[in-house]
Amino acid sequence: MSSPPSAPSVSSKMESIEGARALAAVMVVLMHAASLMQVEHLSGHVGLGNVFGFGYVGVDFFFVLSGFIIAYVNYSHLGNAGSLPRYLWRRFTRIYPIYWIILLLSSILTTAGHLAAGKGFQGFVAQIVRAASFP
Repeated sequence: MSSPPSAPSVSSKMESIEGARALAAVMVVLMHAASLMQVEHLSGHVGLGNVFGFGYVGVDFFFVLSGFIIAYVNYSHLGNAGSLPRYLWRRFTRIYPIYWIILLLSSILTTAGHLAAGKGFQGFVAQIVRAASFP
């Protein structure tokens, strides 16, 4: 008699979900890339014929999967108020350093572009206020 098939490992389940999340992110990137290629005002042609117009769905899909992963990984800590500070610190240190680095780089590039175009520093201040207001 053969033994019953073993259940897939937890890591393989998470890898497939991570793969689906990556696919969702790629959908969003392709949608944005295709929209950047729209040159209707120049030639009447829409880049790639709106092939990736459905990419906005990737945002919802990405966040639903991310929420599931966060709940799954932290399931043992749910309802334990003592683990909340550690959880918040881990989330903060994972998200905000790269946020501030990207904000700084985009601000420098925006300022350099405004200065090169002779527009002064008003672009820098507007970029900082706009980006820092909506993390």
